[in-house]
Amino acid sequence: MKKYLITVLSILLCACASESPAEPSVTEEPAGEQTAEPAPISTDAYELYESCASNSTVPDSYTEAVSSRYDFIFSDDTSDIYMLDGTVEKQGDTAHLNQYLNANGMSAHLEGYYYDNRLYVLYNGIGYYEDMGMKDVLNIMTVPDQPVHPDMEDIVSLEAEENGEEKTFTIICTDAEASGLFTKKYDIRELNKFDDFKILSHSIRETYDADNVLVRQTVSYDTEIAYSTEKIRVTFASSISRTNTGDTEVVITDAMKAEQAAYPAFTDIDTDAIETVTEDDDSPEKTASATFRKRLVSRLHYEEVSDGVYRTEFNDHETYTVNFNTQAFTYTNYSISYSYSWKGDTGSMGSCTYLFEEEKQSSDCEESVLEGIKNTKSNLQMELYYCGLLLEDLQNE
Repeated sequence: MKKYLITVLSILLCACASESPAEPSVTEEPAGEQTAEPAPISTDAYELYESCASNSTVPDSYTEAVSSRYDFIFSDDTSDIYMLDGTVEKQGDTAHLNQYLNANGMSAHLEGYYYDNRLYVLYNGIGYYEDMGMKDVLNIMTVPDQPVHPDMEDIVSLEAEENGEEKTFTIICTDAEASGLFTKKYDIRELNKFDDFKILSHSIRETYDADNVLVRQTVSYDTEIAYSTEKIRVTFASSISRTNTGDTEVVITDAMKAEQAAYPAFTDIDTDAIETVTEDDDSPEKTASATFRKRLVSRLHYEEVSDGVYRTEFNDHETYTVNFNTQAFTYTNYSISYSYSWKGDTGSMGSCTYLFEEEKQSSDCEESVLEGIKNTKSNLQMELYYCGLLLEDLQNE
């Protein structure tokens, strides 16, 4: 069955600016410089990776942040940028999606709730529903979230790192495998159909937890295409990050269901009425912290209460505060405040301090306080997810 929603989103993401080629020439086969030969890699490293990738599990519930970005860099140093970021909260057969797209002046925000085999969507303010399975719902995010899992003979370089219970692998594939992976999994803009498409470099990085859940994956490609006589460099980057595995809860109230029950079917709405050009500027700033400041207000409706300090109130006694001056996130419930410093990767409440990287705590920490500190860090990660960022983005500045 044709999924109309996926088609519309694909059209938006693949919309070309006026300077971009509207009808690229097609080559017979995906091109790539098939010159690199596999170098010997550690059998132990590959066996460890094979064990993680082959036995990779997907929990029944999880929260996932995804992003992807294309940069088209022209010979006159101008560029076109196409970006997507979003979150998926999944619990069994229910899910909550948020997705933001920016494509050279065209923008879209999709929020959807999935239950009873039906996806209810608000897309740039237009509500509708579409019947589909969970697999189709997850495919709407367009960023693959499965291990790449190449065979050993298709790998040029494999580095394995172990940090506590997590195992991280950095993979460089042969040119042929890299081209095949890109074409099959990531190339939604069909770069392989342009003349002289070739991959200049690439890197894949995957992290698994103790239960073999793929908790992080980053993919980057540096490519080149030709249009007429011009060489155009195209970079691609995508990432996924999973958290709250086994603990994510999707809340859909009776009031929400009553409102969504009035939505028409997708086939009954006028798709021309969906505005894709908006004056709202959701584009990223030059730094992660500047982007976070901007989207805390535009996406999450925080208020700037003083210079560099942003706050949102849930009710008369619960607040989140993001302080860019001290680089700290605080959850306050009545007179109790839990704080997390993203630069120091430390949390505190009263006299209790917890160092996350070292997994060390001060002597006077009760278990309930430690749980509150850890939840505060998770809450910041969720706010960053909703803003199209990862905690590492702030920490690496």
